[in-house]
Amino acid sequence: MTHTLTTTLSSSVYDFLQRESNKRKTTKKAILEESLKLYEKKLLIEQVKEGFKDRYEEYQEINDDFSDVQFNSLKE
Repeated sequence: MTHTLTTTLSSSVYDFLQRESNKRKTTKKAILEESLKLYEKKLLIEQVKEGFKDRYEEYQEINDDFSDVQFNSLKE
């Protein structure tokens, strides 16, 4: 299924798109689709990194609690 997208690009962006299209011998549509896929991939990578960061912080908290329990059991 194809969808029509109408937008007003700034002239500098459109000129860049036109130059890339000519240089790569491809359509402007193909370049825009590729760009959006790369942008989507970048967002996904950022979400995964944030998830790993949260999980690492959670792991650190659990590890710290466990270390405290071990240390206290050795003191007794």
